[in-house]
Amino acid sequence: MNYKELVARWLKAAGAGFLIVFSVLVLTGIILDHRKRTAPLNPALSEAKELDLDFDQVIKDPDRFLEKHVIWCVQNRSKSEVYYRGDTAKSIHVFNHEQMPVVTGSKHASCEDMLLQIKGARKTSSGSGVPGVMFISAL
Repeated sequence: MNYKELVARWLKAAGAGFLIVFSVLVLTGIILDHRKRTAPLNPALSEAKELDLDFDQVIKDPDRFLEKHVIWCVQNRSKSEVYYRGDTAKSIHVFNHEQMPVVTGSKHASCEDMLLQIKGARKTSSGSGVPGVMFISAL
């Protein structure tokens, strides 16, 4: 092996090493930023996971679950078209709707997981219920 081949191999190895180190640093930065942004949500996420409430439980006893956090799969087409798991029979009223991302559904998913806080529920004339929630975060 001559000198030129040795230098060429060394430069390739150094370039590959640089790319690996750079990639690790970028990924570490992304992970740390994500943790920093989600840390304030940890207590609410823990509560939501522990309670594991669904739509029907909240409608049945809204006072019991007032101010509790839930993780629900939500389809948000517009202010008057927000549905639990994309089910049009399970409407949700979102008090701060303007902060919630639009989720119209797709071929593979009709809803997106979101962290919400229960603010109550009301009965409709048909006898079904509509929970009122505050949007906290998309997950």
